[in-house]
Amino acid sequence: MNLDTVDRMTITQVINAFNGYYEKESERSKALKIIGWETTRWQTWMLVNIQLKKKDRIKDPSKLLRLEWDEKDKPLTKEEKEILNNRFGDKPRFNGNK
Repeated sequence: MNLDTVDRMTITQVINAFNGYYEKESERSKALKIIGWETTRWQTWMLVNIQLKKKDRIKDPSKLLRLEWDEKDKPLTKEEKEILNNRFGDKPRFNGNK
């Protein structure tokens, strides 16, 4: 976005553009964090396993290092439900793990 484009925008449009950019960068940063931790866990898993006998090796990297996104079927918090309901409409659609 160049300066001429910003000059023609209303303040609401500028704020919306800023918020959109911030949200996009926040998601990008979160994705990079996940990739970094997954890579670190995989490398550590490989380095540990090459030093162990075949029968003692760790089969699953998540057994070596648990990460917060490994938890499956974790119930939604009230705050998460509220955010989802606000984003997708007034009808309560998200009532837990469904």
